[in-house]
Amino acid sequence: MALQFLAPSVLYILLKPSVAVGQTLNYQKYLSRILEDNAPNSTVGNINILNVDFIDEYIEVAYLPIIMSFVCYGKPINDLGYYDGVASVSLAMEHLNTGNGSIIPEIRGLNETCPLRFTTKSFDAECSQLAAVNHVISLTDRSMTGQLYPTAILGSSSSSISMPTSIISSLRDVPQVSPSSTSSDLDNKDQYKLFGRTVPNDDGTSIPLIAKLNSLGVNHLAVLYIDDSYGNAFMEGLILAAQQNAPELRIKTVNMRVNPDKEIIRDVIRRLADIQYTYFFGIIYSTNVDDIMTEAYDQGIAGTGKHSWIFGDGVGNYLEGRQFEAGSKLALAFQGTGVVTAAGGISGMTTFDKFYKSMKLMKNKADISYMESLLPNEYADGKIMNHSVISRDQSFLSSQKLIPPFIYDAVIALGIASCRLRSEGTASFTGVDILEAFKNTTFEGASGSIVLDPITGTRVPS
Repeated sequence: MALQFLAPSVLYILLKPSVAVGQTLNYQKYLSRILEDNAPNSTVGNINILNVDFIDEYIEVAYLPIIMSFVCYGKPINDLGYYDGVASVSLAMEHLNTGNGSIIPEIRGLNETCPLRFTTKSFDAECSQLAAVNHVISLTDRSMTGQLYPTAILGSSSSSISMPTSIISSLRDVPQVSPSSTSSDLDNKDQYKLFGRTVPNDDGTSIPLIAKLNSLGVNHLAVLYIDDSYGNAFMEGLILAAQQNAPELRIKTVNMRVNPDKEIIRDVIRRLADIQYTYFFGIIYSTNVDDIMTEAYDQGIAGTGKHSWIFGDGVGNYLEGRQFEAGSKLALAFQGTGVVTAAGGISGMTTFDKFYKSMKLMKNKADISYMESLLPNEYADGKIMNHSVISRDQSFLSSQKLIPPFIYDAVIALGIASCRLRSEGTASFTGVDILEAFKNTTFEGASGSIVLDPITGTRVPS
């Protein structure tokens, strides 16, 4: 039988770790040691109840596991900021658990009024729907004793993975909140009942893109899109936005299968060249972009000074700061290209600047070691992955990436929502309860004003 919630005063004698100078995640490290030594006794809805042996008291834990693709085709990837996202989640939980309102004033003193404590662990989707679905099935199996049950799941980074995982998590009554899955199809509440996101959908990205093209006098656009849920939904949203906002813009499309080989890319570029347009928009992933642009250069539709390429958010920060050999095919092909993406804030925004200042403070040995402990190391094929090639790289936590501010705001929103439910004392903490409270949470976040559609749970563009 599940335990009833306890009086809030029970929590306040617990978890007051010593503060290490120059470190940020002191509370999270202390909490992780307690969780290692104390298995959950029961749950109330999606909240875990643990008895802490050394004080013989109970604590209430909200578990928000992360499902992201940290490794793709055997190699660590961080173009959207997946690794930085783990750091961002840790920072958000540190702030919730200590009532630190230095970034989000609404959570100042939250630890004194809310008995919930927040923790996480990450699981690698490996750019695979199957791997991600298997994680969700395992995480949401209530028959598994000794493991925390998710209050909500954070992720995934891509729509093609969030779609199947959200169906499973919804069936298990666990909300899923994504910082970067943008497909408009995910707004279908008949299919993705407990899905929400702190990023706008692709329709919100398409409108400013069409407006920009219109301002440049572009009347013809060739669109190359990946043939998956992300690519198809983005392409359809783009066409709809053009019909409504720039009816004179003629769009022709060419699709490309997922994980194309060089022969398929050669054929796709030939089809684009045959259209004889000079403006191209690529709804593709970073794993393909170099091969595509090399072939586009070879076939005379990139690097000519007459052809322009723009990419959607699937390429992430892959092109940011890249150095090409002078005069090389890629240097010429990428000259003058651009990326259109939902921005998680910009420098000069007060809350955004505070967020990235706090992120950089975690760039110390102790905090990075803790973040590494949250990453999955052993994989189903028996391989041991060394994530330090990313986490110990000079650029880690030093540059602005897409996911970190959006996922920070996702954790803060879920924390505020969960604590509000807890304070009301009437919620059963079902997945439906949690998502409804999440959808009705607003604040000025690291990525801007957090306002969510009350029906779909999707971020309203601002």
